[in-house]
This record gives sequence, structure tokens and C-alpha cells, in this order.
Amino acid sequence: MTKYRKVVVLGNRAVGKTSLTLQFIKEEFPQDYKPSEDQYWTKQFSIDGVGYEICVVSEVDGYVIVYSVDSPRSFRIASKLFRKLQDHRGRRRMPVVLVGNKKDLPPECHTVSPEEGRAVADVWDAPFMEVSAKDLEESRKVFCKIIKEIDGLNRPLPAPQTFKPQKRCRECL
Repeated sequence: MTKYRKVVVLGNRAVGKTSLTLQFIKEEFPQDYKPSEDQYWTKQFSIDGVGYEICVVSEVDGYVIVYSVDSPRSFRIASKLFRKLQDHRGRRRMPVVLVGNKKDLPPECHTVSPEEGRAVADVWDAPFMEVSAKDLEESRKVFCKIIKEIDGLNRPLPAPQTFKPQKRCRECL
């Protein structure tokens, strides 16, 4: 049985949202930048023996919020996007992964540290990853992580425990 999941990838312009998605879906890094508008992609794959079909679209089960490690502005926008999602969805927990992209850039270009990304993700109660969209395995891990987040929130709650009062001795009554 295949499980179907919808995910949206959010972030400022030119942080690598389309590159990250295409690397995962098509297993290729796009050499030419083409801004994406109203597109969606699908891919079938498995995690731990469970088949999934993921659809990256605008109506979603989970969110991947991306910023570029060389852009403090994109990092601030990622936080604004999260706040907008919270305002829209309410304060309930939502499946989200914060992703710092372009980790393959030279160290002197990294103006947003992994610690800063992790600290924000901790406040969001979300996983954090720093990746390069050029790396197929890292791109795959991003989408596996959001699937696990979605599934973690969609698990049925355990059956409520029935309360069994303990027998009390006469002195306690």
C-alpha cells in the first residue's frame, strides 16, 4: 500500500527551493535557474519498506522552509514564513522542517551558522537540516524527514487508559 503525502517547499527567492525539489524528484541538479510558479512534482519511493508517493504542491500536509546559508535575509524570511503559517493554521503543531541550503559554498560565504538554524528550529519544535541541493542523498533526506514528521503527527493517539480506582482501607474513606 502506498501512502500519499503533499509537501510545500517555502523560502525566499533564489535560496534553492526548486533545485532541492528537482534533485530529489528527478535526481538531477538543474544547471539553469528557472523561477517556479504554480508547479508541482510527484515521486514514488520507499522509507523503511513503506511505499510513499510525495507530491510537492501548494495544498499541503507538511512544510519544508528553506533559507540559504549565505543569506541572513532569507533566514529572516524563513522565520516570517513560519509565523504566517502559524497565524494561518493556529498554534497547533504542524509538520515542518527548517533547511539551510547551499552548505557546499565556501566557509567564508556562510553568514548563517548551523547553530542559528538549529536554535530557530528548536523554538519551532521542528527538525533542522543543513544541506546542498547539489547532493542527491541530502535532498532525499530532507523529504524523508518531512514524511516522518507528517506521519508522526498523523499517528492515532493511543487508546485512553481506563481509570481504576484503587481499593482503599476503611480509615482512608
